[in-house]
Order: sequence, then C-alpha cells, then structure tokens
Amino acid sequence: EFTRLCPYMGDLPKPVHPNCTLVLHPQPGSNEGLAAWVSMIVQGHLLTRQNGCGLKFDYGPNIDVSSLIVPYRKLDSSTAWEDQVSNWLIPPNYDCGKLSHCYVHSTATVRITGLGNAFRRYTYEAPNYRYAYVGLNSRFNATLYEPIKTKLVGFDVKLGAACSLGLLFHPSPDIVKYEPTFYSNLLPTLREERTLVLAVYIRSGFADVATAAENRGENATDSIVKGHARGHMEDSVACAVALEEDMISQDTGGKYGRVVWMVVSDSPTVKDHLADEYGGKHLQAPTRSIPRQILHTTAKGMHTRPKRGPSTADFAAGFLDWYLLAESDVVVTTGGIYSFGAVAAIRTARPLYSAISAGAKENRIKKGLQCQGVSCHCVKTYDASDEMARLMVAGASK
Repeated sequence: EFTRLCPYMGDLPKPVHPNCTLVLHPQPGSNEGLAAWVSMIVQGHLLTRQNGCGLKFDYGPNIDVSSLIVPYRKLDSSTAWEDQVSNWLIPPNYDCGKLSHCYVHSTATVRITGLGNAFRRYTYEAPNYRYAYVGLNSRFNATLYEPIKTKLVGFDVKLGAACSLGLLFHPSPDIVKYEPTFYSNLLPTLREERTLVLAVYIRSGFADVATAAENRGENATDSIVKGHARGHMEDSVACAVALEEDMISQDTGGKYGRVVWMVVSDSPTVKDHLADEYGGKHLQAPTRSIPRQILHTTAKGMHTRPKRGPSTADFAAGFLDWYLLAESDVVVTTGGIYSFGAVAAIRTARPLYSAISAGAKENRIKKGLQCQGVSCHCVKTYDASDEMARLMVAGASK
C-alpha cells in the first residue's frame, strides 16, 4: 500500500555531490515546539529526496530522540539506502562544518535559498505542512508545489507528510519507559479492526500556565477549565459527538464493536473529566448497542519548545500524544491556529475536523440557518480519501 501511495519513495536519486547532507536542529531559544519540528523534518526530507543528499536531525543536544523513535529499516536495504534514508541519527561529535557539502538548518521553515548549491540548483521548494490545514479557512496553496513533481514522480501534496514520516521512523522499543502501556494497551486498542477511533485534541492553555509557574519556581494547579479553555473543550466534544453519531448511524453492517476516544490535551484534568463524563457509556447503533471507551496518556502537558529547555521526558510526553492522535479513524482538533492536532492528522492522512465555536454556532442560528449534525459543530479541514483511492487504483492497474 505504501508503494502505491508514495511511488517516488522507492528509488533513490544519485547524490548531486558526494556525501552531501542536510542537518536539522530546532532553533535554540525558540518558542516553536513539536509540530514545527515535525514539519521541518518533512520539508527537509522532501528536499533531500530530490537531490540525493542525506538527512540528519535531532531535537537539540539534551533530548534523546532515539529512546522514542528509531530509523526505518528495509530488510533488503543497501548502504546507499541506509545513508540517505535511515541513517538520520546524528553521531556523537558530528561536526557538519568540517564536511564538504554539509548544510545545517535550524529554523521552522526550510528554504532552499538559505542552503548551498546542492539545494538551490537541484531542488524545488517543498511544502511546510505546519499550518497547511489549520483553522476553518486554510490558505494553503498546493499549486505552488507542482514543480516538485518533476523530481518526485507521483508526488501528491496531501499525502506528502504521510509518505515522508512513514518512511523515516517508527516507535522505539524503549518508548515504554515513558508510557508503559504503549505496546500492551494503547496501540493494540487503537488499531483493533472493529473499533471506531476518534482522536480528540483539546488545547486548554494549561501548558502556558505551567510554564509561567515553572519560571517563577512554583507548581501550577490544573483545575477544571473555565472561560475560553472550557469553551475549547465543549466545542471539541460537541464535534466528536456529532461525528460519532453520524458514523455509527451509517454502520448498518455491524462493522464496529466499540468506540474509542483517544483524548489528548495539555490539561490532565480535562482528560480525567472526559474519561469520567463520557467513558463507559453505551451508544445506539442501527442494530445494537456498542460501548464507548476513553483513552489518554499520562502526559502532564508541559511545553516542548526549546526556549523552555525541556527534558527527554517532556519531549516524550508531547511526542506520544502527537503520535497516538494519528492512530485513529478521524481527528478532531480545537479550532483556531493550533497546529499540534493538524500535524498529527497528516502523519497517517486521517480526516481532520476543526471544532466550531459556540459563538459561531449562535451567529448561524441568529441568521436563520439550521444548526444540526456534523456541519453545525465541525468543519472538515483535511481529507485525503479521494487522493488515496485514486493512487491505490492507479497502483493496482500497473
């Protein structure tokens, strides 16, 4: 299936310069976190797949990324494949500055104009996906990246992130140090064939409060959210319930045996609240009643932004939440400019819905418009189903 969806990932281009390499680090002191980092890696990967250069990346000198993810390996891989695709780990004492045609980049967006001739002369700009599908009215212009198809034959911009991330890494066996039930419960539950999984991302703002308290040498109290934060929670839940009802109502063949919400939030209290209020319920499908289960990680909601100086455990918590969001049938994210949930959805090309605020729904009703069903509570901001179906058919016919 991967070969059909990502045909351009199969063959390695010849490097334009011997040993040319792109090295990516998060910018020291930056307020940009995990979503920006993932987007940077994808962009860098799509550039190096055009010119044959190797790619290396990390999350800064104090984060042990290899305890969470490991490079993807092909059983039949050659040395060239390992060097270009799988060998992204940065060795100890690695000094790019002493190597010919080695380029270091550390800002959120990778532009070929800021790199050497290996990129300026031999590659086209690659998309940065961070804000591509964020908000209710995306301004992402996919046509800007048409030229890349001359280098990456079969490239589809909606699937570009999924193709890159699917090839670069998978979870490390050591990930259980940070989430003990990752392999024993979380992944098996989310990947169970007869389970309908809705991933629900709720940004409460507690991570900002916790960081401010940390800077003062204090501990933050995560109480039941109020104001805008509570609105975010209620809007996201309303969207999830509407999607759940719509999908279950169409399940006349008994495909689903249960529903699972994978709840991700920077607030442990929000996760516990949703587990208490919405877990253990039974939902009425056309021919039967099916249970709903709420899952969430033990993450405490601390920021991963480099400016804060996160630990590997902090990075692990954010990474686990990001990774598990994409192990779903559909992703619901807090409305607005938050990119964490959106960047998660495109890892596995899952449909993404942005929750509509209560105020927007009230305005709609005031205008005399109907407000019911999914369209009242959510806006679909990303869906690659048509592209996936087209490529699967095309691949099968070859």
